[in-house]
Amino acid sequence: MSLLQEIQDAAIAPDTKIETLLRKCKVLAYNLDSAEFKEWVDHELSGYSKAEQLPAYRRFSVHSKGHFAGFAGSALKNHDIPISCIPEEYHSIISHAELMDSAAALEVLSKTVKGSATVPWIPDLVALVGERIYRGYNCMQAWQVIPASTLITAVSEVRNRVLTFVLEIRTALPEVATAGHQPNEAQAAVVHNIFNNYVSGDVGNIAAGSSDFKQKATVNNASAEVFDSLVSALRELNQPAETDALIAKIEDMRLSQGTEGFSKHYQGFMALLADHAEVATAILPQMATLAALLT
Repeated sequence: MSLLQEIQDAAIAPDTKIETLLRKCKVLAYNLDSAEFKEWVDHELSGYSKAEQLPAYRRFSVHSKGHFAGFAGSALKNHDIPISCIPEEYHSIISHAELMDSAAALEVLSKTVKGSATVPWIPDLVALVGERIYRGYNCMQAWQVIPASTLITAVSEVRNRVLTFVLEIRTALPEVATAGHQPNEAQAAVVHNIFNNYVSGDVGNIAAGSSDFKQKATVNNASAEVFDSLVSALRELNQPAETDALIAKIEDMRLSQGTEGFSKHYQGFMALLADHAEVATAILPQMATLAALLT
């Protein structure tokens, strides 16, 4: 089995750890002699040290909660913090979060947290705005809320970009993935363009638990279209023995979209797709939009 096929299968299989997938990608990056692909893989393997290095899928909107103490022992526990109560110059600090950890760490966290993860506010900010939020109460502790679905989507985006990258390389330059093969100048330019178009290119921030209803509405309005598009792409293959079960899984996702059961049906679809890797190319354009429905 070729390295490209190994990576393709690993990207589709839901039980393949993201760290294993990325290590295979590191071998491919050296085979391709692509410094930018190596750098991206290393960041995803080891984490990002600077916020400016982060791709868009690791930046997202959040809301915050806090504990408040009042007169005579009164208290407000786990209360939402309205952004309107905070001076505008601090809005970006508390309403946006960035995922700096490795993709493997995010994958583990997404499977272990119950409902959401939290990122505490810095104490100085709590002290500065603590008495401005609820009249008669002082904020004692505050934190950003990061839904587990956001972590799942970030990891899924890494898989999607890897899958797109290898499929594009396989189509355009199948020979450059051979071990020991160094691409010539023209081939290196093609690799560069594929990387910039499908891996480093930003597709918009992930919004989760925020007041950015416009962005959420865009995803919701796109859900019916992506399901229809997936079904149409599979039916056009005219391979019912390969695609009927996948279409049934898509209809399960359609019916459960917006409920807690959607994630289970999504994982079932991805697991089945791993057994039919040959059809992945046909539905590749819809995979990023489908993954976004997990938020």
